[in-house]
Amino acid sequence: MKYLLLIASVAMLSACANPFNRITSGRYVEECRSAETAGDLLAAEILCYRALVNVDRENVGHVSMSKRLYKLGRIKRQLAKYFEAEGLMKESLELEEKLSGVSDEETGLRLAELSVILAAQDKWGEGIPLVERLVLLADSYSGRERSFVSEILQQYSSHARLLGKTDLATEFESKARALAQ
Repeated sequence: MKYLLLIASVAMLSACANPFNRITSGRYVEECRSAETAGDLLAAEILCYRALVNVDRENVGHVSMSKRLYKLGRIKRQLAKYFEAEGLMKESLELEEKLSGVSDEETGLRLAELSVILAAQDKWGEGIPLVERLVLLADSYSGRERSFVSEILQQYSSHARLLGKTDLATEFESKARALAQ
């Protein structure tokens, strides 16, 4: 009986350290990126899922897991699979907060994506606390990310006003204008 447990343990550890899974996962990440760039979101979804499954099996750590969850969550959002995207993004955010902290740019990107996912489901009230955190990180972004954050703030300002949070709406509007300059 002891030998069976030992053999099973060794087999499980070997599977976790399997370099083939690591290589396969990396290949799927690259193929996912290419498919997304080409606009083939259905293929990207499948490839990103495969990258996530392989990274989970190989147990390479939280950084790879967070990145793959984030990427698959983004793809699912673009495909309007909001419920699935929400779960993936929440898990990625939780991991990233442990890795990078609550005030890191990577954490901010997850806050931004999750706020968009919640807005798409008409969960503006749930998204507002995320956007409040995002405001504090907004100046650290440039280019497309900065424009994305500015648009999120603009959209949330309207809904904050509808929810009677006029001071917050004004803060979001002001920051959105500053980012757009």
